[in-house]
Amino acid sequence: MRSGDSILGLDEAGRGPLLGPMVICGVYGSTERLRKLGVRDSKKLRPEQREELSIRLKDEFEWKTVAIWPSEIDEAVDKGDLNELEARYFAQLIREMGHESVIVDCADVNEERFGKKISLLSGCSGVIAQHKADVNHPSVSAASIIAKTMRDSIIAGIQAQSDEPIGSGYPSDAVTIRYVTEFYRKNAVLPPFVRKSWEPVKHIVSISKIKNLDDFR
Repeated sequence: MRSGDSILGLDEAGRGPLLGPMVICGVYGSTERLRKLGVRDSKKLRPEQREELSIRLKDEFEWKTVAIWPSEIDEAVDKGDLNELEARYFAQLIREMGHESVIVDCADVNEERFGKKISLLSGCSGVIAQHKADVNHPSVSAASIIAKTMRDSIIAGIQAQSDEPIGSGYPSDAVTIRYVTEFYRKNAVLPPFVRKSWEPVKHIVSISKIKNLDDFR
């Protein structure tokens, strides 16, 4: 592996779902070697392909992950700084992994602003933030693969402890919406792994508090 060909790539999985953690991952590796492995954006891979590649990536490359749980995500959303939260964890992994050539998938609409924020927090001047970095840079694609498989594993663990199907966790998933709605109606509280700050969750709580019209007859 040529050192000049190696880049630290960082990406996240699970920013959008209303339940479970957001997982951030960093992978340091040779662009040439990663391409030969067939690494690409995790969303373009079948689950079994992601699992196989994740195993190989973990075995062959330097990598590190961190999971950010709903309570911390809710706190950031309430303060209006979810991008700041993500930037802090990107910076944490950059400091821990200690590489100067860094590309991150940009969470902000402004690439330059996000890159400068991470550079300031990490003390690394070589941070580049780009939209679609997970598509265009193999090390970021690799990070997206490991982050996605780790989040999937965490969700599977949550599912194993639940009496009802929880779905994928995304607001567009009817199974997830039904699970959260029924849980709240039965228990008058939300599951601990649900992001209370998410608008679909707030809507579920709001409509669940409204009594059925039959109760007033």
